[in-house]
Amino acid sequence: AQSAKGFAFDNFDMLANTWVQESGTFSVNNGRLLSNDITSSKTNIYMNLNQSQDSDYLYSWTQRFIGNSPNQRGGIHFMCSNPSLTNRGDSYFVYLREENDKVQIYSVNNDVYTLQTNDDFTINNLEDYHVKVTFSSSTGWIRFFVNGLLAGECQDPSPLQSGNSVSFRTANAEIEFDNFRVYKSRSNFVSIPTGTNGL
Repeated sequence: AQSAKGFAFDNFDMLANTWVQESGTFSVNNGRLLSNDITSSKTNIYMNLNQSQDSDYLYSWTQRFIGNSPNQRGGIHFMCSNPSLTNRGDSYFVYLREENDKVQIYSVNNDVYTLQTNDDFTINNLEDYHVKVTFSSSTGWIRFFVNGLLAGECQDPSPLQSGNSVSFRTANAEIEFDNFRVYKSRSNFVSIPTGTNGL
């Protein structure tokens, strides 16, 4: 995938060098990205990814809780301004919470997060959840789908207009991630080269 153009694709056949491990313990196990640092509440592995105001974005992945720690939670940050910071600078992030059976959307301003939604959704251990998040920088709408169902949504009245990275985040958890994708919308006009001298 072309991260400079806002696309990402990773099936985690290996831990690609496009990922930067900032905190926590991440590895690839049986074709999945495994985070198993149950002592950390702020793990961080990120990928540089250009996200701009001229597109809407779809972030998609599979997530499974495999541990037994209390209060396991995890998800991704997107539209990050500084992925090396604890809360990724300015960003949004979404969480699945296994023990509490919740799905949550957060906004982050100047590395301080604010809970925006806190919706009920049954999350079982050792079960795959297919997660999709859509974001529009023009409308500010974030929509959070789990297994094809709309699980939560919110609208930022002053939405972020750009980001330089995406980041997986787990807290006191053992979680597997897989099938990570980022897609973006295209503009109304697309240039198509036709060969030498435009012929």
